Amino acid sequence: MEKFIGLAKGRCFCPNWQAYHKKHGHAFISDLTPLGLSNSAHRLVYKFLIGQPGKSWVLHRCGCSACLNPYHLYLGTLAENSRDGVLHRSAWKKRALRKKPTTSEVLQVIRNSGKPIYLPKPIAMSNERSLSTDMFMGFHPDQHYFSRWSLGDISLVRRIVWKLFLGSLHGDQEQVHSTCTCTQCINPYHLRLSST
Repeated sequence: MEKFIGLAKGRCFCPNWQAYHKKHGHAFISDLTPLGLSNSAHRLVYKFLIGQPGKSWVLHRCGCSACLNPYHLYLGTLAENSRDGVLHRSAWKKRALRKKPTTSEVLQVIRNSGKPIYLPKPIAMSNERSLSTDMFMGFHPDQHYFSRWSLGDISLVRRIVWKLFLGSLHGDQEQVHSTCTCTQCINPYHLRLSST
């Protein structure tokens, strides 16, 4: 995929090109560990688009651990994560008359969807107030977007944003650049690939 489709508050955003942790279903970017960065994709989304999470947990209001939609993320604690787990399991029982799908079942649905991005509706959303709802105003094709947290190297930030929202990269030969005039813009609508 090379064209950003946007984000919707009412839909999860689960990219098919991401690697997923088999136990808990979180997406991760494997080549960031040598740089001293967390490879957990939802933490990176929070860090770049909302702000530094510090030692707090980045939780999913939607109950889908594969989701990278910043509208569905919030900072919380282990206790809040457990409370959300109860809410989401209960919603599955009420709605589907069965248990919440296992991580492997969810990942299989993402892989078998045949689409570059799986966009399910959340089964239930926790009522936890999300800083992302207040601070993240969304990406718009006609606006610049700047990272809330910088590595000092805008080309690296753009590569990470590409991997989170647009697709995988194949080696260092592919460079991610912005088509707009702003040198610090990381808006996925403005990002394009070029070969060196």
